[in-house]
Amino acid sequence: MLALAFFTFFLVAFGVPLNGGDSSGVMARDQSAESKFQGIDWSKAVNDCNSSQLAILERASWVAVTEMLNPSNVGSVGGDNDFIFGWFFGQPKRWKTKYNSGVFNRIKNNLKYPYNFVWKGRQPNSNQDVTQRLFYTCSESSTTPTCQPGTNAYVANPAQSKDGQWAVTFCPDYWTQLEYADRLWDKKMAPRVSPSQLNIRRTYEDELICQYMQVDIMGFHNYSDPSDPNPHIGQEWDTLYGTYQPIQGAMLANNFAYLDPGTVNNKTATNLDSYSLFFLAKWVNKKYGGVWNNAQSNYWDAPDPDGVGGSPP
Repeated sequence: MLALAFFTFFLVAFGVPLNGGDSSGVMARDQSAESKFQGIDWSKAVNDCNSSQLAILERASWVAVTEMLNPSNVGSVGGDNDFIFGWFFGQPKRWKTKYNSGVFNRIKNNLKYPYNFVWKGRQPNSNQDVTQRLFYTCSESSTTPTCQPGTNAYVANPAQSKDGQWAVTFCPDYWTQLEYADRLWDKKMAPRVSPSQLNIRRTYEDELICQYMQVDIMGFHNYSDPSDPNPHIGQEWDTLYGTYQPIQGAMLANNFAYLDPGTVNNKTATNLDSYSLFFLAKWVNKKYGGVWNNAQSNYWDAPDPDGVGGSPP
């Protein structure tokens, strides 16, 4: 029965028509994806997303959760030789031996929470089922319309949403400005990859992960600002290259991690793109056969005296 369910979802998510589905191959409006993503409520999406949008959400969710977020695919996190972790959050050895091991451990826990919540429907650090799920929707969920040019998607918490539920709204730009990860990161199209390409090859999947990281009920807390009455992971800002700007993209995330030479930056623990691009980078690295694993490679030459060298290509 489990094998049949998996096969059925595979056909649905990847566009092969099923009996009872519409001609585009997505699930029929009376079918449910709840059994595949225990922490996601699809009831709004099946009513206000069109067939092609549903197909994208199903396929992107499948890859984001079962490939990018799945701990067995991510592999070791925060080890001394985890250069991808070092790129986005700072050298693991420095976190563990010199500075804030508590924030270091929180970052590692944060990297586990989305998979456990979205796929397993588990509360953080628990085998208990979640008491509320995250809604997907293609219509404005916030009491204040938020979709605008340049916004791919947004999260509304219960105080912000029209019906008091956690919801991800997918805006028009989500469908027009992004692409599937396995199309953008195709070895035939891009045989050589560098971290800088993570800035411009943004995907449906890493945008989904970016939204997940803002859903506090998955277990996240803003440890960089203990006084924050509403702790959360969000968009960090800082002055880089003489400009106060949001920390977006792999290059700015790296500079943010090493903002103060010789130490660590606790605020990497609450920056959205640091997390979403960490997962995308791990996925790309595995897809390309570990091209970014070598400490001597110039791919991971962070601006860090304890790091591995010069500057990315």
